[in-house]
Amino acid sequence: MNGKRRPMLVRVLRLAVLGLIVWATYRALAPQIETLRGEDLAAVRPNWLLILLSTAGVVAVYIVHALLWRRITAALTHVNPPVRNALRVYFVSSLGRYLPGKLWQLAGMAALSAEAGIPPAGAIAASILAQVAFMTTGALLLAVLLPAYGLAALLAGLGLLAVVIGTFVILSTERGGKLRHRLAERLGPKLGSALEMVDRVRPRAAAAWWVYYLASWILLGSAFALFVIAFEPAAAGNAIHLAGTVAASYLLGYMTPLPAGIGAREGVMAVLLTAVLPPAAAVVVSACSRLWFTAGELLPLMLIPLLPRPSAVSEVHP
Repeated sequence: MNGKRRPMLVRVLRLAVLGLIVWATYRALAPQIETLRGEDLAAVRPNWLLILLSTAGVVAVYIVHALLWRRITAALTHVNPPVRNALRVYFVSSLGRYLPGKLWQLAGMAALSAEAGIPPAGAIAASILAQVAFMTTGALLLAVLLPAYGLAALLAGLGLLAVVIGTFVILSTERGGKLRHRLAERLGPKLGSALEMVDRVRPRAAAAWWVYYLASWILLGSAFALFVIAFEPAAAGNAIHLAGTVAASYLLGYMTPLPAGIGAREGVMAVLLTAVLPPAAAVVVSACSRLWFTAGELLPLMLIPLLPRPSAVSEVHP
């Protein structure tokens, strides 16, 4: 009975979260939405050259993430997957985020990694570490870029500090090792063995990964600023706010139980954009951003057939 109730509770939770986000977004935008007219929305005409440049930027961000995941996987497994195989595993499994449930992406990555000759446990462990690095550096960037949002910046800073301390305890202390062992026993053989691989992480390498992920946030913020300016050229003077907006919306969307943060990301983005954009442009940009992000994930898949076919998976000596 409990097994049947759990999926129902998860669905109810998703609907409740989505309803709360829609309600909060409407309350925040209601005064502006009531003044919108059809001609206001029709007047928003994008600069397609800037759209193309910004799309190239978001594609570059996702490719950087895939290559970083490949590097982390090699460090954990001592197996260096070919670029073509790594990109295919990373981007195809990433599509699992659009399915209900947060584990589909990891399950798909494990299956695809096994087919590509990559140890599944290492691939999962690398994915988890990559997500932690991306989220923590994003929280840091948000606290720096949007200091005017005092509570959000404070919470982001405290969250970052908690994650950094927790990561240090888990990776570098004897108590953390015992905690990993207990978690490994409860998570099952695949996720458990992935967790045990964290022992192979070297602090210097981990610090470099965090720096690279912070750089990817800066690239994403720049690309999003170009995307917004394509719809509203006057926003060019608010690039810092735009970069903070994409960080806030992406992080909140990731933390919700909604598939790929659908609805949550756009809602937060629309609210924050109204501080620097006309209401019509904020609504259009937030809606179109979903297509923009999706293009960033799908376009690399079209580039994979252009890469040379790998001959074999090579080993990396520690």
